[in-house]
Amino acid sequence: MNENYLVEEVSACEESVTEPLVSELRKKKKSKLQKAREGKVFKWVNGALMALFALFCLYPFVNVVLTSFASFGDYVNSNGLVIPYHFTFGAYSYMFSIGRIPKGFLITFCVSFIGAIVNVVMVSLAAYPLTKSDLPGKKIISFFIVFTMFFGGGLIPQYLIIRGLGFVNKNFSSLFGLVLPFCLNAFNIIILRNFFRTVPESVIESAEIDGAGEFRILFQFVMPLAMSGIVTIALFSVVGYWNDWFWPMLIVRNTEYYTLALVLRELLAQPVQPGVGSPPPDSQLLTEASEAAAIVISILPLIIIYPFVQKFFEKGIILGAVKG
Repeated sequence: MNENYLVEEVSACEESVTEPLVSELRKKKKSKLQKAREGKVFKWVNGALMALFALFCLYPFVNVVLTSFASFGDYVNSNGLVIPYHFTFGAYSYMFSIGRIPKGFLITFCVSFIGAIVNVVMVSLAAYPLTKSDLPGKKIISFFIVFTMFFGGGLIPQYLIIRGLGFVNKNFSSLFGLVLPFCLNAFNIIILRNFFRTVPESVIESAEIDGAGEFRILFQFVMPLAMSGIVTIALFSVVGYWNDWFWPMLIVRNTEYYTLALVLRELLAQPVQPGVGSPPPDSQLLTEASEAAAIVISILPLIIIYPFVQKFFEKGIILGAVKG
């Protein structure tokens, strides 16, 4: 009797202890399954939304590219998306036959290339001292750099300064007005400063022990170790100089020195008309195809360059944003 009673008591105690544990484990398992299910739903919904967003972004670009190869009949018979059934390079032949496109392309390439180099050098010279903890007035200097990101003198004072420097003219020197006044950017300085901070202090100390000066340390040790940031700043600069048409319109007064963006703006603002300088009527070249070809010509170099610098650009944006 007593033994049976004890066995029943022990089993009852075991059940009272194990039942809550089992129920709790079941709840946790159910919660994990529910979270996993919710995570899968979120991923599918998020993926669908991103795909839809990507489709909205790609549609105008794809439509412009297809329009540039389309004939007059293809464009007229299209419904939403132009399909070039009669594939033709007529629009591109016409754009390059004008003569201003190749020259504008060359001028823009030179301005973008020189501007990117000047920008990287100037921003590096401004960002490197801000990494020094013993720099006198470091907080004040950083404050005024950040201050310019939110408050500026305005468009008219900036134009008056550029004109006062003698860059607004009809000479070749007007192209320097597109580079020098814009070679420093507060946002780029902050990004590159954060990159320079990631360089190990031991590298700089070793260089100082070997007798290297600050300029040599910067250009020979710090900048190579912060190559992702350098490429990011260079890409920002190239895109900015390449797409800029507003300041060339204000500064460059000679059509012989027009940049590609400014040339294309004039061509887009003045549709193709029958007459002098227009394509022959039997070519079935329409205005929209010429405009689309001009857009493709302007963005093609950046599309070609970007895949080669993508890994540096992504790393540069992430690291430059979270550090510091």
